[in-house]
Amino acid sequence: MKTDPTERQIGALCEQLRRLGRYRKGAIPVDDIERRLKAAVTRERAGTTVPDSYPSATFGGEGSGGRRRGSPTEKAAAKRADGEVERDRHRELTTEAVERLTRAVEAIQALSHRLDALDDLQSTQGPLRRHCEVCTGLRPLTGDRDVYRRSTVGDRLKVATDLCEPCYDFVRTQFPKPGQRDGRVPTFEEVRFHDQRGRWKLYEVA
Repeated sequence: MKTDPTERQIGALCEQLRRLGRYRKGAIPVDDIERRLKAAVTRERAGTTVPDSYPSATFGGEGSGGRRRGSPTEKAAAKRADGEVERDRHRELTTEAVERLTRAVEAIQALSHRLDALDDLQSTQGPLRRHCEVCTGLRPLTGDRDVYRRSTVGDRLKVATDLCEPCYDFVRTQFPKPGQRDGRVPTFEEVRFHDQRGRWKLYEVA
């Protein structure tokens, strides 16, 4: 059963893209994606998915007995019907966009790992040194951490990910919520707290 997207979900997906950008030393433009999708979710929640500029149905011509159609009641009913169709379409497009963003993140992760494997094959010194895919660039105090393992951590993650030891332990020990199959990596706030305190503090994730 599909669940409605949330701003937090979109933010987490876009943060993963930013992490990949830092990890690959390149820019992945995601700000526009995040802004537009979060705006769509906000419109869904506020019930304002149909802007005033959307055309409403009009009734022309003469009705039976010479009565002209298009009374205030008829126009109001038509406008409500049009609004329901637009809201349904808006919700459908928003959900599909978030699903495609999710698949895009997973595909880019998988591509990144295969590029790394190609680099390792060309290296005469064995596998190249790499930093954690999750927290690289997010630890100003302790610095980037070397990869401990590339793993799905017992299938908790959908894609095998380069993880430092602390991030690996985080994924391993944070079980999914009831009804959810997938685990998760730490958020920006959780990494920042770990960088400052040397221990994990969980933040609520929708």
